[in-house]
Amino acid sequence: MSERQPFPYTASHVANYFLRRGKKERREITHLKLQKLVYVAYGWCWEILDRPLFRDRIEAWKYGPVVPNLYHEFKHCGWMPIRQWSAHYDFETRHFLIPEVQPDGRVAGVLHQVWEAYKTFSGSDNTRNMRDRTVQDSDD
Repeated sequence: MSERQPFPYTASHVANYFLRRGKKERREITHLKLQKLVYVAYGWCWEILDRPLFRDRIEAWKYGPVVPNLYHEFKHCGWMPIRQWSAHYDFETRHFLIPEVQPDGRVAGVLHQVWEAYKTFSGSDNTRNMRDRTVQDSDD
């Protein structure tokens, strides 16, 4: 059996999707909440689309799942809301690039579902509790 290839996205693409939605709806997103949204989106893509969302490594840390490269990019925010996009410097063009998920694809549809299901949760909500409450809500 061949390994499923991930979509052409990184965790930064997914983070920016949620940061933009948060800004649009005036919902603050802390570093901890962002990590959990990205993690849940990864799981939902596996479940719904049968492919990994990105290749970035996910690790189990004290307060929940963490994508290390996102952690290092936003750790300076501490517990405060994030007020910037995830960006990468392109040495060829000498510009910062802000990765974006294509707005009209299947992945964007899944990310929309994740946002609608979890946007009211705080970063301090336990990931397992987030999952359990959402499953209970869908059973009603």
